[in-house]
Amino acid sequence: MGCEPSNYTYVRYLHNPATNNFIWAPSLVMLLVGCLFVPLLGPHYDECLISVVARGHDAQLFRWQNIGDWTFRVMPYMGAMKAYLFAPLLRFFEPSIWLLRMPSLILAIVVVWLFSTVTHPACRARFSWLYATDPTVILLAVFDWGPTTLMTLLKTVFLWMFLKSSANARGPLLAVIAILGLYDKSNFVWFLLAMAFAVMVHQPWRRRMIVLVGHTSPWVILLTALTFTCMSVYLLWPSLDPTLLLQGGDVDVGRRFVVIGETFTGSALAHQLLDCQLPLLGMKGLILVAAMVAAVKRPVRDPHLLWGAVVLVLFLATERGKGPHHVFMAYPFPLLIAAHVWGKRMTLLCVAMNLSILTCFYGHMRQGDIRQTWDPALLEAIQYVREQDLPMVAGDWGIQTGMHLFLENDQIALPDDDLWRGQQLPESLRDQSFILISFVSGREAFPSLSSSLIKRLSNTHVIEREKVIYDLKSRPILVCRRVVASPNRILHGTVNIF
Repeated sequence: MGCEPSNYTYVRYLHNPATNNFIWAPSLVMLLVGCLFVPLLGPHYDECLISVVARGHDAQLFRWQNIGDWTFRVMPYMGAMKAYLFAPLLRFFEPSIWLLRMPSLILAIVVVWLFSTVTHPACRARFSWLYATDPTVILLAVFDWGPTTLMTLLKTVFLWMFLKSSANARGPLLAVIAILGLYDKSNFVWFLLAMAFAVMVHQPWRRRMIVLVGHTSPWVILLTALTFTCMSVYLLWPSLDPTLLLQGGDVDVGRRFVVIGETFTGSALAHQLLDCQLPLLGMKGLILVAAMVAAVKRPVRDPHLLWGAVVLVLFLATERGKGPHHVFMAYPFPLLIAAHVWGKRMTLLCVAMNLSILTCFYGHMRQGDIRQTWDPALLEAIQYVREQDLPMVAGDWGIQTGMHLFLENDQIALPDDDLWRGQQLPESLRDQSFILISFVSGREAFPSLSSSLIKRLSNTHVIEREKVIYDLKSRPILVCRRVVASPNRILHGTVNIF
C-alpha cells in the first residue's frame, strides 16, 4: 500500500492553509510537553560544549581549530555553528536552563512543520502526530544531546528546498545547506550520500533533479559544484582518519542493530537520561515491529524511506558512529513507515503510548531517577560559586562546560584547561585560592582522580571541605572545597597531580 503521488510536486499543499491547519495541533502538543521537561534536568557536559565559544571565554576547551581569533571547529567532526547562533542570545539574556533548551525545542517544532509539508497528504496528519509525540524526538529536541537539533533542521530544510516546485537558484541554495550541514557535523555526509542514492533510484525525484539542472546556468552549476567539492573536502578532511572509514571487520553489526532498535523505541534515551528501566518501551517496540511487518506485506513506495534506509546502512558500516544521536540522522524512517501503514486507530494508540512513555520519563525525572551527569545539583553549585569571592576550578569530568555557560570569565580560575585534564598543576594555581568542585567519593566520573588531586593540592594549599550538595534523592553528589594558597606549603619544582 503506497501513498506516492504521481509527480511529487507539493506546491499546492505548501501554500494551502486549509491542509496545514492540522500541523498546529501536534506542534502545540510538542511545545507544551517539551516545556514540561526543560527545567527537570541540569546542564549536561555535551549539551554545553558550545559554552566556551558562545560566551567568548579565555579557555581553550572545545576550541579544536581556530582561524585567527575565530573558533572554526569545537571538535574534529563538529563545527562551531551552534555556538555562534547562541552567542547573540547570551549577550542579551542571562544564561539559564530555559535559554539553553527553548531554542532547540522551537527549532524542532519548525522541523515538524517543514517535514510534514513534504510528506504525502494521505498520511501527513498521522505522521505529524507520530513525530511530534515521539519520545526520542522530544527528548533530543529538549536536551539536544548529540547535538542533533541543527543537524535535523538542516536536513529537513534541504528536503524542503529540493521538493519545492520553483527551480530558480535552488541548486546553489541546496549546496549552501549541504555545506552548512557538513560544517555542523561531519556525519551529515551520510544524508547527502543517501539523498544521491534516492534521487538516482526514484524516478520522480530523478526528473525533479533534471528539471533543476535544466533551469540553472552551466556556469552556475560549475561554480556550485567546485565550491561544494572544495568545501566538502575541507570540512570532512579532519574526519578522514581510519576510524571513520568503512571497516566492516571492526564493526559490531549486531550491537548496531540493538542501538537502532533502542533509538526507535526510546530505550536509548532512557539509558542516557534515567537510572531505571521503562517497561512500556518494550510495548512500543512490538508496535513498531508490527508496522514494519505490515510494510513488507504491503510495500510502501516513499523516497524518504529510501534515504532513511541508506543512512541506517551507513550507520551499520561506519566504525565511529555508535550512538542514538547518530541513528537519529535516519529519522523519521520508522515513523513514516507507521504513518503509511496505520489507520487512525493505530495512530491514536501509538500517540497515546508515546504520551504514556513521556509521562513515565517525567515522573522518574521528578523523583530523581536520573544519571548524575544530568542532575540539577550542578545549578546549585553554580549559584554557590556566584555567591563566593573566589573563582572555581572543575575537579572532574562533566562539570566544566556547564560552569562556563553559567559563570563569567573571571569566575573561572583556570582559563586554559581544567585541573583534572592536565598532567601537572598549572603555575597560575600555585599561589591562587579557588573553589574546587568535584563529585563526592564513590560517584566520580574518573574514580580515584579526585582523591589523588586533593593529595597533590595539599602540598601547596590549605583545603577546606566547605559545602556538600545533594541530588534529588537527598544523596551527596557534589562537594565544593575552598582551596586556599599557603605560601608555607609551596614546594619548589613542578607538582604532578597524578
